[in-house]
Amino acid sequence: MRPNVVFLGFKNDWLTKPQSTVDYFNMLHDALDLNYGVGILRLQSGLDFTDFFGQDLPEDQDDDDDDDNEDSVDEEKPEKFVSSSPLRRNSKCSQPRQSNVVMLKNTILNKGALITMNVFHSKHSLSTIIDVWWLFDDGGLTLLLPYLLRRRKRWRHSQFRIFSCVSGEKVDAEKQHLAMASLLKKFRINYTDLHVLHGLNKTPNEN
Repeated sequence: MRPNVVFLGFKNDWLTKPQSTVDYFNMLHDALDLNYGVGILRLQSGLDFTDFFGQDLPEDQDDDDDDDNEDSVDEEKPEKFVSSSPLRRNSKCSQPRQSNVVMLKNTILNKGALITMNVFHSKHSLSTIIDVWWLFDDGGLTLLLPYLLRRRKRWRHSQFRIFSCVSGEKVDAEKQHLAMASLLKKFRINYTDLHVLHGLNKTPNEN
């Protein structure tokens, strides 16, 4: 998203791929150094669905067989049977069988995978969380985007948590908390939680 927003997916394999994790971390730092807004989308199933399309069905050869049989003279025709008694429709047989597999064109796809791929086309419950880290004043764009997203019917019931940081002590964090709460109320932005962390400039310990 241009001109000042970087939108990334969450890196789920950061424990197993240290080198790419460093690149991912540096990318976040570069975006913040340029005063860009950074958005990170995290899904439990991830964003890569290429593994779901690994099972391909063989091409249908019926068309070729039909073409070969068109010139055949000794083609057998199906016999027709006539019954004098009316047929009774079996209610059990008429109902379609429930299956966990969806057939796309030459592809076997699990229904659970199909639901996961269409996660943004369904309503989201309270278990969906939108976290905003407002590290600097970017004109309110970092808060405006989630606010507009939650106005949509599908995201209306999702949680909206806001985090901010101050370089001072706990007293400064409390003052910042009151100031941010007043600002959000002024702009009528409803949120679930508001957290202000202090000690931003402190060096992290080894633990």
